[in-house]
Amino acid sequence: MELSSVNEGVTVHGCNGDINAETVNGDIELTGIESSAVDVSTVNGDVTFEGTFRDAGRYRLSTHDGDVAVTIPARTNASVTVSTLNGDFESCFPVQLTGMTPKHRFTITLGTGSAKVELESFNGDIKLRQPGNAECRGVTKHKDHDRDDNDDQH
Repeated sequence: MELSSVNEGVTVHGCNGDINAETVNGDIELTGIESSAVDVSTVNGDVTFEGTFRDAGRYRLSTHDGDVAVTIPARTNASVTVSTLNGDFESCFPVQLTGMTPKHRFTITLGTGSAKVELESFNGDIKLRQPGNAECRGVTKHKDHDRDDNDDQH
């Protein structure tokens, strides 16, 4: 499935085929996803993913100016690469951060690490959640200490 839009969001629910979606000014919301290949990006907007990460699957969720929120089912086998330049990382469940670089890039291995997942936000937060726990108080956090605390105030 290939989708694109300008000044509108993209919403996909209940898809089990490959997904390629992009938008310039809008959110991307993927729910009930059972795909082996997902590649989505937005310039100004949030990206939300709820679905299964299949073994050997490839997933890239990217935004330039927005947050990325991903629901990770129990018993997921994935190598998750997280990259945010101006943002924080939060996980609702304990994770081990490895390969951390000054550019706020690190990897998390879940289970066997079979699926490859890339989560990117240039200017926004990245959050890992558990099913049924949309708003958690992060168990694992990595704060952007280079960012001024007043950046979030408008």
